[in-house]
Amino acid sequence: MTRFGLANTVTSIRGLGGLGIVALFAWGSAIPVAAVATVCLILDGVDGRIARRRNEVSRFGAWFDNETDAAITMVLCVGLLVFDVADWWVLAIGALRYLYLLAAVFLPPLRAPLPFSQVRRVIGLGQAILLVVAILMAGLFPDLAADGRLAVLPAVGLLALIWSFGRDTWHQLRA
Repeated sequence: MTRFGLANTVTSIRGLGGLGIVALFAWGSAIPVAAVATVCLILDGVDGRIARRRNEVSRFGAWFDNETDAAITMVLCVGLLVFDVADWWVLAIGALRYLYLLAAVFLPPLRAPLPFSQVRRVIGLGQAILLVVAILMAGLFPDLAADGRLAVLPAVGLLALIWSFGRDTWHQLRA
């Protein structure tokens, strides 16, 4: 029998942090949102290390981690709307994962597991950091959000994600 384990517990705490972020939207202050999101980002680096050190690595754990990442990314994209950092296009960042999964329904090569890629990891983390920094900056400097200058941060993240998803899709379809 497989245990849920400490690593998946940490991932669950991240998921609860994502729900906490949604609750903080009602408060209307970007700084606490950025603080909770930062804790979630830190814990994202911790859960995998715990899993490897405690021999708790599993397919479920990897799936749970990925889906928690995707859900928190979507929540942060909504935060960028709430705090007037970007317009509706920003939801594309959070939607890319789900669009890829939908495409895999119709394109069987996309169902194949992807090989490990440090580039993919760096882009995923980098875009998350850009989202959190944009929310934090909106709280500290609301004028930068109001005039659209902060939108460049999620835009860079979106471009990097499009490149990363495109590269993976291209390789899978050619295999």
